[in-house]
Amino acid sequence: STLPTLLGPKVTTLKFKNALEFGAGAALPSMALMKTGCGKVITTDQPGKDSTFEAIDKSAMENSKSWGVENTVKAMPLLWGEGVEDILEESGGPISLLIASDCIYDPTYHSPLLKSAHDLIDDVSGVFVVGYSLHNNVSPDKVEAFFDFARVEGWVVVNELIRRFASQNAAPWDLSTTRGDVYLKVLVRDNSTYAKEG
Repeated sequence: STLPTLLGPKVTTLKFKNALEFGAGAALPSMALMKTGCGKVITTDQPGKDSTFEAIDKSAMENSKSWGVENTVKAMPLLWGEGVEDILEESGGPISLLIASDCIYDPTYHSPLLKSAHDLIDDVSGVFVVGYSLHNNVSPDKVEAFFDFARVEGWVVVNELIRRFASQNAAPWDLSTTRGDVYLKVLVRDNSTYAKEG
């Protein structure tokens, strides 16, 4: 599967005690983490999206029954860059695995997202997986600037992966041959065990 390939054997020998998904929307990564046995999965989106949180809770309940696994998903509001005390209390401490999928298109939010990631991650052994595609409505330079800013803020990219898929039918006006490409990068704090292993 993609996650072991991306994270590498040293990371994936660990069973993540907890995980958090930023800007979850439909929360597909959170559901996958629940299915694979991740301890506690915190699924976050902007405050005020009550219908989103209700849908996530319902999806987690139904999927856990269907898969015969414990429902470990908890939907919670998170405004990037703001306090994370409630989330850390719910998760039982710093987060082992952070996921941000399709969250880095607007450079305005790069700094707040990284602040929340910094405040939440287990500095020693936590990993932050960032997934994105280039939709051509934002300059690739603006999207990639997230990783430049992350380096300045004490993050290290320890692995990356590109998966090429046929162009997405959802955007028939976009004839780019790279529209279906999915980019994944793993970041860790510069004092992390994984950063030191190089």
